[in-house]
Amino acid sequence: MSNPAKAKGSKFERDICDYLAEVMEAERIPAGATLDKGDIWTPPPSAVWQCKNRQQLSLGAWLDETVEQQHNAKRFLHWLIVKRKGTTYPGDQFAICTLSQARTITTLLNAP
Repeated sequence: MSNPAKAKGSKFERDICDYLAEVMEAERIPAGATLDKGDIWTPPPSAVWQCKNRQQLSLGAWLDETVEQQHNAKRFLHWLIVKRKGTTYPGDQFAICTLSQARTITTLLNAP
């Protein structure tokens, strides 16, 4: 018998990965590694994407985990993707990062 919560989370990861793959390479990372390295990787600027589809929100702890996964995976950026209640469209989900990362991205976008 499968775990319904795990199945829900895996489907959310697949949906997000498929959405990202429409515009860039995106690879789901198998669970069970010694060091957690996120749910999805994308190429340069390399990023870790951590997906959460849960009723109870724990944004601070999840973001801390996502930053740790970024370091474990030796990636440049991190994104915490949180399921938004009331919509299943991947592009409408929440994408959360630290302010320091937002500043880095903005600096890169404004570079000459």
